[in-house]
Amino acid sequence: MPKSGERRIGYHGTSVAAALSFLRGVELSLELALAQKIDGPPGFYLADDPNAAAFFAVRRAPGIVLRYAMSAEANSALLTRGAKTMPIPQGAFPTAFPGQQFVVPPGVFPLFNRLRRGGAVLVTPFGF
Repeated sequence: MPKSGERRIGYHGTSVAAALSFLRGVELSLELALAQKIDGPPGFYLADDPNAAAFFAVRRAPGIVLRYAMSAEANSALLTRGAKTMPIPQGAFPTAFPGQQFVVPPGVFPLFNRLRRGGAVLVTPFGF
């Protein structure tokens, strides 16, 4: 995954309904994170491997994968404010997930939303 100062591409597996709301500009909120959460702590998660994101989309069948493209400046700002890169927890999945995850905790949602409104974070559907 990119470090501070590098552009980041991440993939988010979610339900079709949630994906449509994200594509329409719905902003991240703690309430939304809690409503969408299946396991683990609330937050917003991006995988650097689309296949890992597809697994999480399937858990919300029907699911879809969204692609998030962040400018280097947005990536740096999020990391500075508390977002982090880490391994994807294996949980009950039989093998390790490919890649890593970028975690945006709820306290960083306002910055993420501001960056998205300003065009530094772009969201599009991802097709395999």
